[in-house]
Amino acid sequence: MANIKNKKAYPVLKKIKNGLVVSCQAWPDSPLHGVIYMLAMAKAAQKGGAVGLQLNGSEDISEISRQVNLPIIGIHKYLDPRGRFWITPSFKEAKQISEAGADIIETNTFSSNRISQGDYHFEECVYEMNFSAAKLARDAADRFTIKDPSKPRFVAGSMGPTNKTASLSPDVNNPGFRSITFDDLVEAYAEQARGLIDGGADILVVETIFDTLNAKAALYAIEQISSSKKIKIPLIVSVTITDASGRTLSGQTLQAFLHSVAHANILAIGINCSLGAKEMRPFLEELSRKTDHYVSVYPNAG
Repeated sequence: MANIKNKKAYPVLKKIKNGLVVSCQAWPDSPLHGVIYMLAMAKAAQKGGAVGLQLNGSEDISEISRQVNLPIIGIHKYLDPRGRFWITPSFKEAKQISEAGADIIETNTFSSNRISQGDYHFEECVYEMNFSAAKLARDAADRFTIKDPSKPRFVAGSMGPTNKTASLSPDVNNPGFRSITFDDLVEAYAEQARGLIDGGADILVVETIFDTLNAKAALYAIEQISSSKKIKIPLIVSVTITDASGRTLSGQTLQAFLHSVAHANILAIGINCSLGAKEMRPFLEELSRKTDHYVSVYPNAG
């Protein structure tokens, strides 16, 4: 079975689509017109190139792709919206979303880190969760790459923000207190990144960033793992704008956030979560003006 090497992923991915990567957190019961509206928003915001679509779930993918005649850049499937233990898509589901036309399959490993899994006493399963998720997606991606070498498929490993923040105190009566240290975050993210890379991920997605210090810990951990493995893995970095103020939960503006992560090996930078498509549009426009990277966006469904 063919294996897409990490060192080859970056230049090939840059050739897939030139422009805005668009996705929609649409569950199977989400209305189709909402997805179409979001794509229209994306087309209006972009400066040129292609627009792609991402969906949580494969039920409506084929119908949507027929209606909008746009490439599907990434799709990932949540087996359990409540985030229970088995959080990785099966090979059958990875195969289905590849058949639907996805170029990239994202693992469902958003909370598969030692810090978040500590709530469920599954800390010792973290490496296995990430390795297995990436391996399932890798197997499906390779089979479809072999079937059609002109359309290579890639695996993106999802890395969420954890359920703790390094910049803010959880105790309003003790603003100097922190429930997690930077070093703790680095250790947790390194374990997750190692599992995803060992399982075959071509890209790592540091997403739903509400605290940039957490994200910097993730980026540092990925740099350490990449250096030890002598690879250069591309990154998608996606921040969360909390409300109409245009700031993250830890208080950063988009401009400040861009400066904070400018050192990383970023393939695409974007915004996700918190806001719906309409509310997110002005921040998307601001981001596209201020960065030279590819831009990604996946708003809440509404």
